[in-house]
Amino acid sequence: MRWVVVAALMVWCIAGVADELPKDSNEIKSLTVEQAKEVASRSGIRLSLQGVASIDSAVAAELVKFRGVFLDLSGLAEIDDGIAEHLSDFEGKELCLDGVTWIDKETAEHLAASKVKKVSLLGLAKGMDKETAGIIKKGYRSKFIVAGPVLFIDKESAKSLVENARVFRNGIQLDELLSIDTESAEELSKYTGGRISLRSLTTIEPAAARELSKFHGSYQPTKYRTVSTCLRLDGLTTIKLAALRELTKYEGYLDISTVIRKKDEPENEELLCVPDCESEVWLITNWDSLSTFCFVRLNSHFTRQLVSIYRKKHGESILHLNDLTTITPSAAAALVEHSGGVSLAGLTTITPEVAAALAKHWGRLDLFGLTTISPEVAEALAKHRGYWLSLNGLTTITPESAEALAKHGRSLSLNGLTTITPEEAEALAKYKGEWLSLAGLTTITPEVAEALAKREGELSLGGLTTITPEALKILRANPDIELPSEFDEKP
Repeated sequence: MRWVVVAALMVWCIAGVADELPKDSNEIKSLTVEQAKEVASRSGIRLSLQGVASIDSAVAAELVKFRGVFLDLSGLAEIDDGIAEHLSDFEGKELCLDGVTWIDKETAEHLAASKVKKVSLLGLAKGMDKETAGIIKKGYRSKFIVAGPVLFIDKESAKSLVENARVFRNGIQLDELLSIDTESAEELSKYTGGRISLRSLTTIEPAAARELSKFHGSYQPTKYRTVSTCLRLDGLTTIKLAALRELTKYEGYLDISTVIRKKDEPENEELLCVPDCESEVWLITNWDSLSTFCFVRLNSHFTRQLVSIYRKKHGESILHLNDLTTITPSAAAALVEHSGGVSLAGLTTITPEVAAALAKHWGRLDLFGLTTISPEVAEALAKHRGYWLSLNGLTTITPESAEALAKHGRSLSLNGLTTITPEEAEALAKYKGEWLSLAGLTTITPEVAEALAKREGELSLGGLTTITPEALKILRANPDIELPSEFDEKP
């Protein structure tokens, strides 16, 4: 009899607690399983529990028994896959989870397979990985309601955005967009402002890239005016070569991430990838000046495309690729197709194979980044066909390397050398080209002067600041040696 009384008291207590729940369900702050049973049994079209900040799986299993059409759990900031599995049993028209800012793949899969017609996730921003985003995208519009930052866009949405945009202060910013199709890209390209930013795209298909490259905004290209629009795609992690070729047709400022090749093998020619970097690396490419590059490596195909574009715009002017830190022989071979000058000041070392490829260049070649070179590299560079070879970064040179460079036949600049030995001077004096510059030397010994005086051809020593009378007399004996004005022979 005692146990019957205890059981009755427990039932009465539970019922009493249930009775204590506010009539306005939004005022409820937490729920036990029994309380969840009570609120789920309430009649009505909508059950709103916006004040409930967290629930467990058992509570979720009871709440989905609500027979109305709308279950609002927008007070939840997060749910795991276990809770999502139970919530997927709700058979109403809409499940509102607008307070959730992050979900994983398993949670997304349960929600995608739910019996409810719509799942609202208006609070999601970047709170998902790539696989989860794929699940959300697949159910976009048919199952999921995703707003706030635009994660996905279709043709009609893009068209409406452009038509109503007028001129945004910061342009069209869709920096949460996870993918874009050809039709949507075509509509966005009609935007009449100055900037389109799509920083969350990790890849783009060639057809979509082709449409985006048509974006001119209100700045139509003319013969006398530089195009000022900007297309920002600096979230790309992989890109097909065909897509990259399409993007290079864009005539404004193109922002993409640093592009390198995984391997230099023929079977990988069609795929480029961006390296993982601890800090953000941007490529801000102005196709009108091509003055700033952050390439880590160029492959031969893209190099040819780059050279072609630059040559059409600027003819034989110097192509600056001074942030390039490494280059393959095949890319170097493609680069020399530019008939104008090429500056590669970012290269701190090169192989004999790369040197041999660059030596076939017919224009000016600047390699300021090299501080020393081997005799093999010097031998290869000596075959440079262009009119000017600048190695002003060299701070030291061996007699063997100097002897090899002396075979160069045009103009050679070694202004980074501040001192040389008589042996090195002897080798350089044999230089066969028209003009040799050693303007970095600030002082020389008579022995070095005697060796250099044997030079047959122009020699610039314009950096000398101090010199002994003996050395000066030796140098003055050669009329082809250029000296600073203060050391000119007085009448």
